Amino acid sequence: MLDMVKAMATLGEAQRKTMLAERIRMFAEMPEDQRAQAMREMMGALVTLPRDDQKKLIGTRMAVLLELDDASRQKVMSTHMQLMKQMPVQAQVTELEIINELMDQMAESMRQVAKQKMGGMMEPMLHQLHVQQGRSYAWCPSCQVRR
Repeated sequence: MLDMVKAMATLGEAQRKTMLAERIRMFAEMPEDQRAQAMREMMGALVTLPRDDQKKLIGTRMAVLLELDDASRQKVMSTHMQLMKQMPVQAQVTELEIINELMDQMAESMRQVAKQKMGGMMEPMLHQLHVQQGRSYAWCPSCQVRR
């Protein structure tokens, strides 16, 4: 799995997206226990990569998730969130920081789509990071409530 994840990080955006989309669709079709095992392996490989490569793959993963049907996205994201809570704290923080950066860099129209399709699951963890950072983000509804 590590070699596959490393190889995906070196691909161009279009190739990386195609390859990752195939893998994520496969995950969505698996029974929960198989999905969790396969995703655990992929997530474990991802955290061994340099931060820039992690960011490329996480950004591509976000793009793929936004294109999935709601049921598939829910399955994959739910499993991912459960597994993420089992990861070492630094790995969790790094992933959340990267997602936060990607959200902050998105065009407003894309950010609205991401918030609509993934926000309910991701927002609580991202906002917890914002609180730890002592920062507030205009795109984060929880940050806006606390203002």
